[in-house]
Amino acid sequence: MSHQTEPSSAPSWGSEWDAVADVVVVGAGAAGLTAAIVAANRGCSVIVLEKAEHPGGTTAKSSGTTWIPDNPLMRKLGLSDERESAIRLMARASYPARYVPDAPRFGLTEHEYCLLAALYDHGRLAIEELLAAEAFPVDEAAAPSFPDYHADFPEDAAPVGRSMRIKLTDGHRPGIDPTGGQILINAMLAALERRGGQVRTGHRVVHLVKDSAGVIVGVEARWRNSTILVGARRGVVFGTGGFLHDPALAAAFLRGPVLGGAAAETATGDFVRIGIE
Repeated sequence: MSHQTEPSSAPSWGSEWDAVADVVVVGAGAAGLTAAIVAANRGCSVIVLEKAEHPGGTTAKSSGTTWIPDNPLMRKLGLSDERESAIRLMARASYPARYVPDAPRFGLTEHEYCLLAALYDHGRLAIEELLAAEAFPVDEAAAPSFPDYHADFPEDAAPVGRSMRIKLTDGHRPGIDPTGGQILINAMLAALERRGGQVRTGHRVVHLVKDSAGVIVGVEARWRNSTILVGARRGVVFGTGGFLHDPALAAAFLRGPVLGGAAAETATGDFVRIGIE
């Protein structure tokens, strides 16, 4: 979620504000750090607030493999990934019960189709910016051989190349050495630090703060036993985790039964409640 316009009545940023930045990002996983790096690249001051005591979220627990259609490595290797074909595969994989090959938008609603199209249209641009920022240590040698998700589907016209893997050290020891995801997070944190961005861990965002006109101007967070107010001159971006570890939300909204999962323990659906509020 983001707010990109200037506040209609800019606050005075008095002593009640503990910190102020152009952009406040909530969540220090791959999503939040991408937003932070992009904002910093545009000349914005950035503060990232992370609920956990260490950055990375679920990304740090993962292999760091990023699935992006028509990505820069595919283009570099001459691998074709046509737009309609890629969206067709995503439609079948994401909405198998409703997928209709010959129907308009493959049987999806306009909103659902546009979400899939957005990944194709903009994912490559995000990866290009991360690569230029030296924030994505990709393993170029793995791209031509690593199989795609659902490579067996007839809709998958590009069975290799979309899964971009993180380059591991020679002799990497699984379970002992840092995961590919942690290597990715470390590179993203370093890129953000080079651009002057801050990451504050142990800060759980609980509310948005609005001005008298209802415009979002910051967030309220909890840090240790204190309430922290962080102002945002230009916008607030949420790149937080899901709600796997909130039993009520998981039971209500996940196809189940869900008995467990590998998401970070902080994935308790905070943004669901903040968004509703």
